Amino acid sequence: MIDPRIILAAFVLIFFSIGDMFAKKVLAKFNYATAAAAVSIVSAIPAIVAFVISPSFSTTPYSLELSIIAGFFYGVGFMLLYKALTTEQTTNTMALSEFFKAILVLFAVFVVGETLANIQSIGIVAIFIGSLLVITTKDLGINKKMGYALAGFISWAVFWIILEYAIFNSHGYIVEEGVASLASFVIAVIYILARKDLNQFGQIKKLLIVKDGNSRFHIGHYTLLVGLGVGLASFIFAYLILAHSLALGSAIIAMTPIVVAVASKKLYLDKLTPYQLAGLIIMVVGALALALG
Repeated sequence: MIDPRIILAAFVLIFFSIGDMFAKKVLAKFNYATAAAAVSIVSAIPAIVAFVISPSFSTTPYSLELSIIAGFFYGVGFMLLYKALTTEQTTNTMALSEFFKAILVLFAVFVVGETLANIQSIGIVAIFIGSLLVITTKDLGINKKMGYALAGFISWAVFWIILEYAIFNSHGYIVEEGVASLASFVIAVIYILARKDLNQFGQIKKLLIVKDGNSRFHIGHYTLLVGLGVGLASFIFAYLILAHSLALGSAIIAMTPIVVAVASKKLYLDKLTPYQLAGLIIMVVGALALALG
């Protein structure tokens, strides 16, 4: 019989892949900050629905404070990642998602005091080497725009670290995940207001009701698809953290960049240089080594 935790990890893989694959569709009409705000608010829906269905929950004031702080890094991560994705390919941008997994492991080693197996140490080195190759240009220079993606995933690593403390403090995850998503939305809105980019709010209503050319999907559909994909994946991810069961299925989750790369080749005709492709493969192998170690 298949372990239920493996099944849950497989759903995380599916939902995160959906969120990654179609994010560029949202960015075709929204700027990166507005896309972050729209996706964040939609991503809160799974937690809100779960709370309505089962209003009995466990939380604490301290846990809520941590969730709000975590939401700040969640929102900043969205904006940085989407800023990079505005100009860069989906394949190599999302490949850097393995980077934040290495950051989480390093945090566990240097702050929590956990130890690494030799294969895990090799895996971390492989991820950093692979990420360096992924952000190269055709002439082996460094693509500075990909720095936004790296910074975004580092911000998400901080988000998950803080949210993990919130979850373990309250022994719950529904409210924590929902509050973090809503805080992410607020941060994006504050950023938009600070830039006085108010026309973006007017575009949201218009784009949600007007079909995008002859396409079967318009921007509202893609926003819902990406937001629900990210929200459901994060919701299950938070549960696995609470259940101390993430490690068992993390090898499955590590395959997300491969799924996204295959889909993006068809959706966006993404092309990688040999060095970028090698970097992608090295990062995935490194992530697998982390999980299996």
